[in-house]
Amino acid sequence: MVGSIFADTVLTAARVKGGDWSAALLRMQDLAGFDLTEMKLEGADLYGANLANCALRFSTLSNANLQHAKLTEADLRGADISGVDFRGVEVKGARMSLDQAVAFAISYGVVVE
Repeated sequence: MVGSIFADTVLTAARVKGGDWSAALLRMQDLAGFDLTEMKLEGADLYGANLANCALRFSTLSNANLQHAKLTEADLRGADISGVDFRGVEVKGARMSLDQAVAFAISYGVVVE
């Protein structure tokens, strides 16, 4: 699924387990509640995607576009979030590790010493 384009696709009934969706175009997709554990989403375009209540544990989100995405109540623990800009992302109730929380703060310009 690397580089796939889901521009006019409705994925709400889809069920996925693992896989590589790196560089996939998933703009504005409703993926709420999906189990995306260990999914490779490196560089994926998730602009405006609804990822509320998603299990993203140990997934790879490095350099993904999450602008205006909704990650409320999502579980990000163990996920690679390097290079992700969280400004404008809804994250209320999202679960993340301390290291991820630091990366999150840095994306907002916080200087961590």
